[in-house]
Amino acid sequence: MRTEPIPERLDLDYLRSVHRRLFSPVLEWAGELRRLGDEVKAEGTSFAYARSQFFERGLTDVFGQLEREDYLRGLPADEFASKLADRWGYLTMTHPFRDGNTRTQSIYVHQVAERAGHPILWSGMDVETLRDLRLRAAAGREGPLAEYLRAHLGEPGVEDSPLALSSRELRAATFPNAPGAWAARTEELERPRGSTPRLGRSGDLER
Repeated sequence: MRTEPIPERLDLDYLRSVHRRLFSPVLEWAGELRRLGDEVKAEGTSFAYARSQFFERGLTDVFGQLEREDYLRGLPADEFASKLADRWGYLTMTHPFRDGNTRTQSIYVHQVAERAGHPILWSGMDVETLRDLRLRAAAGREGPLAEYLRAHLGEPGVEDSPLALSSRELRAATFPNAPGAWAARTEELERPRGSTPRLGRSGDLER
């Protein structure tokens, strides 16, 4: 994916294709959204992601918003970081897949940032800090994530990758049951080649 052209539409279908390509070697349901009854909490916390009966409406909302904004292209760096933090927090809250959301969303955000001309310097980021700030943003406190993202934006043309975050800890957190298959998949990817109600902090729809 690193050397492929970034598509003009970075929509939900694209996010699902990223998940499918990352996890098809180890998950038979790679690329499929979670189903009714698939309720998930952030591991090691009491934070509950959007309820299964609501999260797809949240996805419609956030991807509709991103499309109307041309996926944040043409913004100055400060505004880009602020809006990206808000949209990423919302996407984090929806938690579209049963597993593998962190790596999938990181690659998706990388593509958004590259397309917008504000590449992210992933190699300078701390995995645990980024996770904590994403959860805060998902709960409606996106300011700290915006500051962290702004501090790690590079100039156009700078090459970095969210796969720089592929520490042993992140691989285990992303998919703990098949580290060998995940490591092989990481190596493969490293090779050159409107108006919808928003989800509230509880994962319910705000009326």
